[in-house]
Amino acid sequence: MSEDQVPKARGLLRVFSFKFSFIDLRLAAGAGVFAGLLAAKIYAPVLDFEWYVYMIAMFVLVMKPMMGFFTQLYSS
Repeated sequence: MSEDQVPKARGLLRVFSFKFSFIDLRLAAGAGVFAGLLAAKIYAPVLDFEWYVYMIAMFVLVMKPMMGFFTQLYSS
Protein backbone atom coordinates (compact mmCIF):
# COMPACT_ATOMS: atom_id res chain seq x y z
CA MET A 1 0.00 0.00 0.00
CA SER A 2 1.39 3.39 -0.90
CA GLU A 3 1.30 6.27 1.52
CA ASP A 4 -1.60 7.84 -0.39
CA GLN A 5 -3.73 4.73 0.09
CA VAL A 6 -3.18 4.37 3.85
CA PRO A 7 -6.41 5.28 5.65
CA LYS A 8 -6.10 8.21 8.03
CA ALA A 9 -6.93 7.78 11.70
CA ARG A 10 -10.21 9.28 12.80
CA GLY A 11 -11.34 11.14 15.87
CA LEU A 12 -9.25 10.97 18.99
CA LEU A 13 -6.71 8.55 17.47
CA ARG A 14 -5.71 11.26 15.01
CA VAL A 15 -4.34 13.34 17.90
CA PHE A 16 -1.52 10.85 18.50
CA SER A 17 -0.06 11.46 15.03
CA PHE A 18 0.21 15.23 15.43
CA LYS A 19 3.65 16.85 15.37
CA PHE A 20 4.35 20.05 17.27
CA SER A 21 7.30 22.41 17.18
CA PHE A 22 9.43 23.03 20.24
CA ILE A 23 7.93 26.47 20.79
CA ASP A 24 4.40 25.00 20.71
CA LEU A 25 5.34 22.53 23.43
CA ARG A 26 6.95 25.25 25.57
CA LEU A 27 3.89 27.47 25.21
CA ALA A 28 1.60 24.59 26.18
CA ALA A 29 3.75 23.90 29.26
CA GLY A 30 3.59 27.57 30.23
CA ALA A 31 -0.18 27.53 29.83
CA GLY A 32 -0.29 24.49 32.12
CA VAL A 33 1.72 26.30 34.77
CA PHE A 34 -0.60 29.28 34.68
CA ALA A 35 -3.67 27.01 34.71
CA GLY A 36 -2.30 25.48 37.91
CA LEU A 37 -1.76 28.92 39.42
CA LEU A 38 -5.30 29.87 38.46
CA ALA A 39 -6.67 26.71 40.10
CA ALA A 40 -4.71 27.54 43.26
CA LYS A 41 -6.04 31.10 43.23
CA ILE A 42 -9.65 29.97 42.80
CA TYR A 43 -9.53 26.97 45.17
CA ALA A 44 -6.89 27.69 47.84
CA PRO A 45 -7.18 24.35 49.74
CA VAL A 46 -5.31 22.70 46.87
CA LEU A 47 -2.19 24.35 48.31
CA ASP A 48 -2.63 22.53 51.62
CA PHE A 49 -1.29 19.20 50.30
CA GLU A 50 2.04 17.93 51.58
CA TRP A 51 5.06 18.52 49.33
CA TYR A 52 5.38 14.86 48.36
CA VAL A 53 1.88 14.81 46.81
CA TYR A 54 3.02 17.40 44.28
CA MET A 55 6.21 15.45 43.60
CA ILE A 56 4.29 12.19 43.02
CA ALA A 57 1.93 14.00 40.64
CA MET A 58 4.90 15.50 38.81
CA PHE A 59 6.55 12.08 38.34
CA VAL A 60 3.30 10.50 37.16
CA LEU A 61 2.74 13.25 34.59
CA VAL A 62 6.32 13.26 33.30
CA MET A 63 6.65 9.48 32.99
CA LYS A 64 5.28 9.10 29.43
CA PRO A 65 7.27 12.00 27.89
CA MET A 66 10.49 10.78 29.55
CA MET A 67 9.95 7.21 28.31
CA GLY A 68 9.51 8.55 24.80
CA PHE A 69 12.60 10.72 25.15
CA PHE A 70 14.84 7.89 26.33
CA THR A 71 13.42 5.47 23.76
CA GLN A 72 14.35 7.87 20.96
CA LEU A 73 17.70 8.70 22.58
CA TYR A 74 18.88 5.10 22.82
CA SER A 75 17.35 3.75 19.60
CA SER A 76 19.63 3.02 16.65
